[in-house]
Amino acid sequence: MQVLRISRDVRHASVVCILLGVVVLQNGNADTPKEAVQDNPANIASKIQKGDPAVVPVLRLWLAQESDKGTVGEATEKLALSLHGLGAYRDTGSVELVSHFYRNALVGSVLRQMAASALASIGAKESLSDLKAIVWDQTQQLEIQCKAAAALVDLGEELGRKFLLLQYDLYRLERKTMHGWNMDPVRDTLEQLQSPELVSALKKRVAEETSDTMRNNITTLVATMEINAESQQNLMAMAANTSWKEGQSRRYAAIEALGRKAGPDCIPFLESLRPWDGIDQNPEHIQQRYVKEYASKAIVAIRQCHWERDRTADRNSDPPH
Repeated sequence: MQVLRISRDVRHASVVCILLGVVVLQNGNADTPKEAVQDNPANIASKIQKGDPAVVPVLRLWLAQESDKGTVGEATEKLALSLHGLGAYRDTGSVELVSHFYRNALVGSVLRQMAASALASIGAKESLSDLKAIVWDQTQQLEIQCKAAAALVDLGEELGRKFLLLQYDLYRLERKTMHGWNMDPVRDTLEQLQSPELVSALKKRVAEETSDTMRNNITTLVATMEINAESQQNLMAMAANTSWKEGQSRRYAAIEALGRKAGPDCIPFLESLRPWDGIDQNPEHIQQRYVKEYASKAIVAIRQCHWERDRTADRNSDPPH
């Protein structure tokens, strides 16, 4: 049976993108004149989407300027973009200021949610107490709570594992009783982790599960998490396998994992990925498009995660003045 891969981006609009949209609507969206300076928000937003390392100093500056105002009010467009961008680039150097906005923003506000999301994305040990608070912050979106829990898992904190397992049990209950989608961020988060402790706990749930559908849900989740734990060499082999019959359940997960684990040296490989064999060769076929989309997102993730290295390389390649 062929399994159609449905992108998480289709099933769930990113909470951060929604919050950014709210801020832009609140602050207006006037046309930008051609002579506008290079660091206008629209230009910076475009560069973030491409993983351009040059935006990080600008975002840091904007965040510092907002902090210098003394009081924490509503999220301005530049502040919202700074929090989103610095989270995407996992900028540990901004943790203290991001934490300032999380701790001082109005409870339940858009600003507090955006700061929480940024802290969870960065996942720095220095923000451990904030990450724990975000997990239990009932005013946060579930996606943000799960992201904070995932950061705790990566930091070796048992709270993160326990929280995600409890939420996954609720996810299973929702699927069996309501056929709803509210708890989906839990599974989406688990799919990006590689914790042996989580995998072991999930395998125990397979034996306990009475529903064939949910048993399959757990086993496919475990399979994805085990792919995440593979070496880069093995992930590249899975990503390069163009056989639809052999690779349909592994290739996309492997590409995503490379986006989280590989360095810039892997970008040419991702750019060279070939389309599927064994299915419609029309480049507009949804599965053929997914190969390009997953590879593009992995490339951006690598550039964002390794922005300091790319920034240094860009400076070294600049022509002498």
